[in-house]
Amino acid sequence: MGCGDSLSFLRHFLLGIVLGIFNFVSSLINIYYLFKEGHTLYGSISVFLLWFPGLVTSAAFIVLYASGNKTVLKLKRWKLVVYPAGLLLFYPVVPIILTLTYLVTKNEKH
Repeated sequence: MGCGDSLSFLRHFLLGIVLGIFNFVSSLINIYYLFKEGHTLYGSISVFLLWFPGLVTSAAFIVLYASGNKTVLKLKRWKLVVYPAGLLLFYPVVPIILTLTYLVTKNEKH
């Protein structure tokens, strides 16, 4: 492993995984305390912004299915429910998982 590879690994690990986990955990702690102190509006806005990308991605997936996209139409029925639901529920941790997968496999294409 050369110097360039080491720096690339360190960059992906620190910026992709450590910073991503810190951001996710600190957001959840912030949301918890907002609700605990009675700031329901700000807590709700924080929850919405944390999961907004998942909402958009899930909605786009459903729109692709409704518009007759050939790739989406080839999916089995159970996957049409599991994929959007999974994206909606787990979207905040998806970038962390993808960065970890890249570091393990060194493959950006899959």
